[in-house]
Amino acid sequence: MPDMTEKNSPAFDFDELSSLARNDPERFAKTRDALIKTCMARSGTFPGLDDLQRKLDADRYSVGPGMTSCDHYLASMQHSIGRLKRLAEQLERALQDAPN
Repeated sequence: MPDMTEKNSPAFDFDELSSLARNDPERFAKTRDALIKTCMARSGTFPGLDDLQRKLDADRYSVGPGMTSCDHYLASMQHSIGRLKRLAEQLERALQDAPN
């Protein structure tokens, strides 16, 4: 388990995690999950954070690791941003059309 010396962020060695991912995927997965749980526990209560992490994990396992999952996340974020922009535009038009 990585050293968790800092109060607000887990200390971990990227090179060590990269090596684990290549050479011991099971240990990498356990270490990664422990780091995520520690970060989430320290972040306080954010509604939906657990659900978001479960969705990310499910997506990663179904899409695959590496750039494939990164591309998938990027497309998902771009889609969400587009939806938010459209909703903001609708709200702005509704406010402009509302009687003063």
